[in-house]
Amino acid sequence: MNKFSQKMEKLIQMQQKPEPFTQGEPLFWNDPHISAHMLAAHLDPTMDRASRRPHIIDQSINLIINTLGLSAGDRLLDLGCGPGLYAVRFAGLGLQVTGVDYSQRSIDYAVQYARENQLDIAYRYQNYLELDETNCYDAALLIFGDFCPLAPAQRQ
Repeated sequence: MNKFSQKMEKLIQMQQKPEPFTQGEPLFWNDPHISAHMLAAHLDPTMDRASRRPHIIDQSINLIINTLGLSAGDRLLDLGCGPGLYAVRFAGLGLQVTGVDYSQRSIDYAVQYARENQLDIAYRYQNYLELDETNCYDAALLIFGDFCPLAPAQRQ
């Protein structure tokens, strides 16, 4: 097969639609280009692309606190925490927060922000689908569409 044919074959393969919920690259979130742009999108307070705008996050926090009856000292698990935009607000209200995310760049940012602001938040770089903990938390969150791309089996 000549070089042109190889390139054409590759283009044809790239046009094939994957089956729904086909597993992608395992460390997609750690690609330097993707993770840098995702973090910037999370931290942009003017748009609702990777995270909600600050006033919407605040409204969500109030709704969650009131609906679940959470109070200072309660243990909260924030799955897919990203750079910790929700975690820092919950910690500021006295909750014991553990944030888990599969983006090393987001976790690094969250850890640094918590340290600089003297917030006691436990952050973990981990795939939250691989957590093996039961009855450790008073509440668990999976916010901003993280549930949507999960395959049906992963949603269990």
